[in-house]
Parts: sequence; C-alpha cells; structure tokens
Amino acid sequence: MSTLVEPSVITEEQRLAYERDGYLLLAGFVGDGWLARLREAADRFVERSRSMTRSDKVLDLEPGHTAEQPRLRRLISPVDHDEAFRSFALEGPAAAGGRHPGRYGRYHHSKLNYKASDGGAQIDWHQDIQFWPHTDFTPLTIGVYLDDVDDQMGPMGIVPRSHTGEAVRPVRRRRPLERLDPPRRPGASCWTPPTS
Repeated sequence: MSTLVEPSVITEEQRLAYERDGYLLLAGFVGDGWLARLREAADRFVERSRSMTRSDKVLDLEPGHTAEQPRLRRLISPVDHDEAFRSFALEGPAAAGGRHPGRYGRYHHSKLNYKASDGGAQIDWHQDIQFWPHTDFTPLTIGVYLDDVDDQMGPMGIVPRSHTGEAVRPVRRRRPLERLDPPRRPGASCWTPPTS
C-alpha cells in the first residue's frame, strides 16, 4: 500500500530543525476528532482480546493477559484491520505529515503499541533502523500519543542528533547523551528518522 501526499504540512523552519536535530515535535498535530476515532478503534481491539488466550497475527498479548485484565503489547498493522486507522494513516493527518520533510512519501507499515496501566514491556534505547528490512536511512516514523503519559508509564525519549552518528547496537545500550522527553499529551506527534 502506498500513497503520495500533497506538499508537507510543516514549515521550512521545522524541516531544517528536523534535519539538524533528528526529530520534530508537533504538539496538538492530531485533533480531538481524530483522537476520539483512534481511541475508539484501539478500545475495540482491547475488547476483542478478552476472548483470546494467546497472541495471533493481529494482536500481540503480554504475559498475564486475561479477559478480566487485558494486557496487549501491540496491534499489528492496524491499518489493515480497522477503517479509522486506515483513514488516519493513508488519508488523514499521518498521510499529510508522512511526506518525508523535503520529499514525497510512501506508506510502509503501522503498529499500535499498548502499555498496561500497571506496567508493561520495557523497550530499551534503540535506533529503529536495526529492526527495518532495508538499509534506506530516509524513512520517517510518526508516533502519536492517544492518551496522556506520565513518567511512571515509561514514555518515549529521544536522543537529539543521534541520527548523525553511526548506527549503534540495538537494545540494552545506554548512550551518555542528553535525552529529550517529547510532549506526552494526546495528539502530540513525534517525527523521527530510523537512526534517531
């Protein structure tokens, strides 16, 4: 699946900051209407998971998952399983923002990560490129918070300018660099290249 989108929704100043720093934070990029649709869609998959006892090709369950206390790790390829996610990614804000700053873009894949309110799988510092099936360093990742996130919930962090160095070993390596905590409000969007 791919889609070409109109010229970028970001300013030239934002594009230059993205290229310099390796990330772009856009508070409020996703509006309330879209957030409501995406939350409703995400909740439908939580409800669906209540009848499951193990992961399948759509939902990745965490250990301890039960019907009474669903624990989802990930919805795999939500664009393929729900119209709200498809529309958001291919026609809505993600499509408009998905144009790599300075270039036309093409959709590659999507996922929705869940985090149980009483903890969940910890993801150590990493660069996405090691997990991608190619060596093209130009892709753009767009992350969107659907709910408020606080420090206890393990929010995503960004290491500014980490895209300018060499790729590092994934997982469990801590970098002694300044860490930036992006906005954690619903609708906040963080754009990163796969090497940040």
